[in-house]
Amino acid sequence: MKSIGILALAGAVAAEVHKIEVGGSGGLVFNPNNVRAAQGDIIEYHFYAKNHSVVQSDYDTPCQLAKSNGFYSGYFPVSDGESKSVFQITVNNTNPIWFYCSQGNHCSQGMVGVINPPADDKNGGLEDYRKKAASFTGKAGDSAAAFGGQITSSTGGTNGSTTTSPSGTATNSGSPSSTSASSSPSSTPNTAPGLQAAVGGVLGALGLTIWSLV
Repeated sequence: MKSIGILALAGAVAAEVHKIEVGGSGGLVFNPNNVRAAQGDIIEYHFYAKNHSVVQSDYDTPCQLAKSNGFYSGYFPVSDGESKSVFQITVNNTNPIWFYCSQGNHCSQGMVGVINPPADDKNGGLEDYRKKAASFTGKAGDSAAAFGGQITSSTGGTNGSTTTSPSGTATNSGSPSSTSASSSPSSTPNTAPGLQAAVGGVLGALGLTIWSLV
């Protein structure tokens, strides 16, 4: 029983949080828009001015809700700075997760991104996905209420890791409004080598302690 508890603790401590900024001074962008994450990692979307959302889609149908499962954050209207709330999802596998902003024409203007892009594509498929989005002319898909993740307080800081996994059901809805910012996306991945090393040391110490108690 002790070993099972330690394994569960190890899994929780090892989960890495990948911060993605939504909008802000960069314009209609997710920053970064291309993230590599392991199973069990947490993606945390931080919302900036003016009023954005994040929605999962299928690769072949950008700007539209994924046909099954998926997630939707609801709208986060922000007059200035950063929202005090964030939207978190847990990565359940390493398959690509395509996402976009459903506000106005933001998706067709290039506000899209991907988690775990295909390894066999030098562009990660993101450029093709963006081109598909640019040809979309209808209303971007959203929902009456958020689903598929958790709305919670920010973990604070920038890129890094946390020992807390999200749970519960998202409830944000908000309302869409038009914005006119534009920019080109960035693609810098999040990493936390120092913290990961520290976590390894903690786990090692825990293992030694439990071994001595057996």
